[in-house]
Amino acid sequence: MTADAATIARAMVEQARQYLPLASEVESSLKNDAPDCARLASLIGIFRATPNPYAQLSKRFWQTRTNPGLEKDFYQYIDAYDSGFEAFRQQIFEDIRTGCAAGRAPSAAQRENGLKWMQMTSTVSKFEHIVNELSKRIGG
Repeated sequence: MTADAATIARAMVEQARQYLPLASEVESSLKNDAPDCARLASLIGIFRATPNPYAQLSKRFWQTRTNPGLEKDFYQYIDAYDSGFEAFRQQIFEDIRTGCAAGRAPSAAQRENGLKWMQMTSTVSKFEHIVNELSKRIGG
């Protein structure tokens, strides 16, 4: 593993640790018939506004997949991280966010669709995987 990959991996684990509880909170809020709309809008806004600093690295590390160690499959962690953020950039979450910002709680259908999207894309699981598995790979 190059020092570059290790540095990126450590930063990614720390950021995933930061975003995991936020993604979990969105998921929990969507399960609630009366979510805290201001908090839900804020959480979705955080994910929608946060640029993914690793988005362009997947292709680079895909090219190193024949290398030993972390570089062999590092692109998969990068893709998982990107996918975790990308889920919140879908229209359903923008509709929930803007509705909440305007004082309208999400409908049952919106909450259900948001939950289905999060489950289909394994949003929370992807952050968990990065925290649990990648941190083992880098020794932290």
